[in-house]
Amino acid sequence: MADLSATEVARRVGVSRSDIVFLCRRGLIQARKAKGRWQIPEEKAPKTEEDMRRFFRPNRKPISTKTRKLVLERAGYRCERCGSTPDLQTHHKIPRWALGSNDPDNLQVLCRHCHMELEGLLPVVELTKRWLTTKEAARRLGVKPNTVARWCSRGWLRYSRKEKGHWLISDEEVRRKRR
Repeated sequence: MADLSATEVARRVGVSRSDIVFLCRRGLIQARKAKGRWQIPEEKAPKTEEDMRRFFRPNRKPISTKTRKLVLERAGYRCERCGSTPDLQTHHKIPRWALGSNDPDNLQVLCRHCHMELEGLLPVVELTKRWLTTKEAARRLGVKPNTVARWCSRGWLRYSRKEKGHWLISDEEVRRKRR
């Protein structure tokens, strides 16, 4: 199958070229730019005016239990950003308001904290630096708290300070260690 230009697709569907380019720029139509022109694979191009209406109608359907379970299994029941396991939520990579689908390819698993951080719902103070106790860091890393304390004392895990007998480790350091 050949690639079609945005103008050809617009002519076939009966809409303006700017509508097609708008959808391509936002990643709603799978396309690539070659020599300054949008190239759309024929099988991915909208074919009717009804197909175009689908793009301009927000996704209001909830994520099905089957899809949610599939995405959780794919992520190994862990947050895809920090690796923690409690309070897992599914997140749309392309938001629903931007016509993102409930397709598993458009969903990722995040813990509550990472989801709020990504959505911009955390206070600025918490975004700049988040300190974890030995117990919280151990939970995120999947090891015992005394292992984290041993790593800190040996210098294998950078920590900020010791407060009330607990090592305080930055959230970024725990993420770095998980990689």
